[in-house]
Amino acid sequence: ALESLSKYENNEILRNALTYYKKNKYLTPRYAFVVFWKLGEGKIDHKPSFFKISLRRDKYKEDLENMQTDRVHLIWPALTSSQRKLAESYGHNPPRT
Repeated sequence: ALESLSKYENNEILRNALTYYKKNKYLTPRYAFVVFWKLGEGKIDHKPSFFKISLRRDKYKEDLENMQTDRVHLIWPALTSSQRKLAESYGHNPPRT
C-alpha cells in the first residue's frame, strides 16, 4: 500500500517514509500520520495494524506527545496496547468508535 501511495503521490515526505520503512521496518509517529492520511485520501486499501510504529527513541515519544489528538486518532489502530497507554498518559483520549 505504501509503495502504491508513493507512486500515486509526487510527495517527498512519502518517498522518505517508504525509504525509512524499508530500511527500519517501522514508521515514526510523524511518518505514520502522513502515510495513513494520504492512504485514506487516495482511497488505497490498507490495514493500519500492518504498519509498526516505533516509540523507542525519546524524539518519537515527544512527537507523539505533541501531536494533535485527531492525528493520534488516525494512527491509533497501528499502536500497540502499551503505546496506546503511553498516548493516553500524554493526554490523548482513545478515538470514539
